[in-house]
Amino acid sequence: MKLIVKDTAPADLLNHGIIKGNNYATFSHDIGLGDMANPLTKTEPSGLRKKLLENQGYLCAFCMKRIPNLVKKGENGKDGQKEIRGVYDFKIAHIIPQESVKGKSDPKLSITYINMVAACTGNKGDRERNTTCDTKQDNDYIVIDVYNPLHINDLYYTGTGEIITKNTDFDNDIAKTLNLNEPRLKNQRKEVYGLIEGKVRKAYSKPNFTRADKNLFLQQEIERWERKAADGKFQPFCMVAICYLKGKIKP
Repeated sequence: MKLIVKDTAPADLLNHGIIKGNNYATFSHDIGLGDMANPLTKTEPSGLRKKLLENQGYLCAFCMKRIPNLVKKGENGKDGQKEIRGVYDFKIAHIIPQESVKGKSDPKLSITYINMVAACTGNKGDRERNTTCDTKQDNDYIVIDVYNPLHINDLYYTGTGEIITKNTDFDNDIAKTLNLNEPRLKNQRKEVYGLIEGKVRKAYSKPNFTRADKNLFLQQEIERWERKAADGKFQPFCMVAICYLKGKIKP
């Protein structure tokens, strides 16, 4: 997970809240969710969707996977057989659910900008044990606050790609509510970990590479991973590299 720092809410969303009192029933009609990027139509996300994507650097608020992400959807072909086509898709997730089986919900926050984040599709349609992020969360309440740096800084990443924490409540969110240690996610994080580990090892192998040289190199790498690219995107799973690099800095 990566800390999310919200910018200003879209004007049309604010106006909807003032005029309609955050009425969810009229939300889609008044504001819409914007177009989703599609390799067939070449349309780009717009409106609220685009705003959320730009705010998060095009990463899922929970797993840090690139979004919009390519997913496969079935549709009927001309011969009646099921065809598979690739489309780019993502979801608008509610941090505090509109309804909750645990009783922790707030309908007033349904379309409040601070309560909405962009999330990947979380393997929707796959087996339940493979679903992740908002798809897995459904209407369950999560304790980890994506806007709280203390919460985000309590998460660590291992060389096997696993997310770990000493906080038992956070651990339940990771392991169960969001299923962020799903095997495919672990493998993707493992690749990033191996990539940055190899780069550090190569840099450290230089002759006469002092502790000051090492710390300077590490800090430059941290800044590189923390920056958005020219297209406004963070690198997927960037916190894996950032946490590893910060752990290598020494006095």
